[in-house]
Amino acid sequence: MKLRLALFLLAMGAPTRALACEFDPFLFQLPGETVRAAQMRSNRIMSDMSIIRHFDRESYAFEKARRIYLARKVATAEDPKTRDRLTTVHPVQAIRGSAPTSDQRLKLDGMMGGMCESVGDGDIAHLPVGAYIVVFDGLPHDTYRPRGIDSFDVNEIRNSKLLDALRAFGKDLED
Repeated sequence: MKLRLALFLLAMGAPTRALACEFDPFLFQLPGETVRAAQMRSNRIMSDMSIIRHFDRESYAFEKARRIYLARKVATAEDPKTRDRLTTVHPVQAIRGSAPTSDQRLKLDGMMGGMCESVGDGDIAHLPVGAYIVVFDGLPHDTYRPRGIDSFDVNEIRNSKLLDALRAFGKDLED
């Protein structure tokens, strides 16, 4: 039921941020289809929806951010008081607006129960030190991005305008 609703809303162009990621593959089992085949098909559908959510989130951030900059991850730590994961990034180059002049600490709160998206400043805590990151700052504050910041691994960028801007720096982002 949830997937049918998500696919319907997606087809109608409605945002799907608030839809739960949890699904029951038996809801999608077709007559005569094995449980294994239903699970495999459901997994493919969820994977496709994940790609669409990522692209939509990135495009939204590119459109709405007042400041966008390329940064390099320099450290990951845990805030002893809040237990939040903190990622420190060093700004490298401004893409839109001006880049900060000092290292920035990005926060990841984790996943909201059953939801598809992380809550915090992006999905970069798992990246190794030295990885390039694109940071979007000055976004509207919402449940997922309460500080108005989002970030992505540069290797996951799919927005063509942003890719063009990154190529303009002449950097080999695979370093």
